[in-house]
Amino acid sequence: MGPVSEWLCVIRPPRVTFMEDATPEEQEIMRKHFEYLKSLLEVGKLILAGPSLEQPFGIIVLEAESEDEARRLVAADPSVAAGIQTPELHPFRASLLRGREP
Repeated sequence: MGPVSEWLCVIRPPRVTFMEDATPEEQEIMRKHFEYLKSLLEVGKLILAGPSLEQPFGIIVLEAESEDEARRLVAADPSVAAGIQTPELHPFRASLLRGREP
């Protein structure tokens, strides 16, 4: 296995009011999004994920062996694949992380 790199993904919903007015279909896709992220956590690809509590966006920090793999992981997210959330992917380094030596 080659060196593992880290990636920060900022995902944004389609509208500012999304958390209050998501349709039943959007809610179901977001449930699948959550399950997908849980599956990435289980296989060691996800470092952390969660939504902002003010402005509507979320962050995902991934471990991937390449940018191509990181892009594939993000594209496979049901909310991204359905066009509900728009991702921005950036190279990232978790320099200080609880449980990890600096």
